[in-house]
Parts: sequence; structure tokens; C-alpha cells
Amino acid sequence: PAFVVFSVISGKQPQYMLPLAAAACLVIARLLAIPACADRRFDRLPAILPIGACGLILLVAPLLTDHLSFLRLELILPGWLRAAVAACGLALIIGSITALRTGSIHRATAGLAALPVALLAALHVGMLAVRPAFDVGPAAAFLAQAEVQRTPVALLGDYEGQYHFAGRLTRPILEVDLATVQRWAAEHPDGLLITTPNSLPGDFVPAFTAPYRGRRVAIWHARDVIAHGDTLLNR
Repeated sequence: PAFVVFSVISGKQPQYMLPLAAAACLVIARLLAIPACADRRFDRLPAILPIGACGLILLVAPLLTDHLSFLRLELILPGWLRAAVAACGLALIIGSITALRTGSIHRATAGLAALPVALLAALHVGMLAVRPAFDVGPAAAFLAQAEVQRTPVALLGDYEGQYHFAGRLTRPILEVDLATVQRWAAEHPDGLLITTPNSLPGDFVPAFTAPYRGRRVAIWHARDVIAHGDTLLNR
């Protein structure tokens, strides 16, 4: 019932289903205690296949990073990190096969319990590879320094609140669009404008820039926006 109810509501989060985990564990434990159910190895497939598939993805992903330049993540993965991600993927695949093939109900139960823990650990290692593309810490620290100096800050587009927590900001960041950005810059010539362009113009250097979600975050001085707005913003 909880799953059905949440399925018809737009404002939901995956973690809302966590209270059902306790009931699901009781049902699974009861089934594992029944020999007729526990001895059917292929009944374990629904639990094992997704974990094995994640292991395959982690195993193959480090081999493809050099061929995914179109994503523009601009990440340089050290060799040890690639090896660690691949090793986690291989461990998940071996663990999945072992949990499927073992005939002992006690070993199968231990394997099924250990696999999700191994999956979470492997995913944390895998996320290290893409963390720089989602790290707003450097940009937030730059904005925190601007706030100390009481510099006006605006963002071109919709602001999703990503900088306030990381930078412990207390002042609002104004949202502007292409129709109002020049007026804001003229009213705040000492301000800063945050943009997320696909690429940076070669002739201009922003006050701050860093990789961000496959693109870049660039923070411009308002005076540069006044003088070169068409070049800086239409990218």
C-alpha cells in the first residue's frame, strides 16, 4: 500500500520507502527458513542480478573513461582509482556468482546479506571518480569570501541552493535571466555573476572557474559582463 500511494504522489523521495525495509526483511527471513524455498537457487536471482549488473558497470566503466570525452567531465582519474573501481566491480560479480551457486542455505543467507553492503562500499569508491564534477566546495568558498566583502552576487538561470550550505552563505543569491542580467550588472558594477556555460570564451578569463556537472561554473566580474556580455553569456 505504501508503494502504491507514493507512486501516485509527485512529491516523493526514494528514502520514503525505507520503513518498508523491516517488513521486507521479516518476509525474506521467513522464506529463507523454509527449505523448499531456500533450496531453489534461481529464486535468488532477483536479489543477485542487480548487484551483479552494478559490478559489471563498475568493472567496465574505468576502461571507457578515455573514450567518453564528449561528456566533458574534465576528470583525470589516477591509475589507482581506476584499479580500485574495477576491483570493486570484479568483487561484486564474483560475490554474486558465489551467492547464486552455493548450495548451503547458511552460506547463501550470509552471501545475500553481505552483497548489499559490498555494493554500497563499491558505489562509494566509484563515486570518487565523478566527485570533482559535482564538487561545489571551491566555488562556494569563493562566494563566501565575496560575502565577507559584501559583494553583490547573482546567478544566470535558476538557483538550486547548491552554494549556500557548502559555503555557509547567509545572504541571498539573486536569479537573473538574459533579459535582466545587463541591468543588474549596471546597477552592481562591483558584483559577481555566476554562469554555467558549455565552454569559456578564449579571450576572457573569469574571476573563478571549475568543472561542474559536465560543464563549467564560471564567476564573472559584473564590469566584464557590462563590457562583453554578448560574448560571455551566449555560450
